[in-house]
Amino acid sequence: MFAYRSKALFFSAILGVGYTIFLFSLYRGAVGGSIGVGHDGAAIAAAMIIPLMVLMILAILFNLVAFFFNSKGFAIAAGALYSACAVVFIPHFFYVIPMIVLSMVGVAMVSKINKNAKVAVSRIAMQYQFIGGYGRSEDAA
Repeated sequence: MFAYRSKALFFSAILGVGYTIFLFSLYRGAVGGSIGVGHDGAAIAAAMIIPLMVLMILAILFNLVAFFFNSKGFAIAAGALYSACAVVFIPHFFYVIPMIVLSMVGVAMVSKINKNAKVAVSRIAMQYQFIGGYGRSEDAA
């Protein structure tokens, strides 16, 4: 599963999923378990968390796309969205730091993986051409 894929991006996505589940359960329980004026305060707190949850879900999706397609652009976007999560809700800043770091490490790893894969493909193409594959002059006739 991890052949020619970045483990850092995968673990960043797993941490993101775990953190999102934690946020859903934490604030769902706060809103559901409160009564009266406490319910209003919990509803306001939950409304403040919604942008964080949306950004986290988008970051996870971008992270998974970057993992499966070895896309450097999606990995950078996921890291930027994780950073935006840290800025949107500062009290949870320290929970998001590992995901930011892993996404940025994943950017470097994806670049290296893509470079190595491109070299391997060009070597295979050269071997195929020399052995008698596509592109020989006799094939044109």
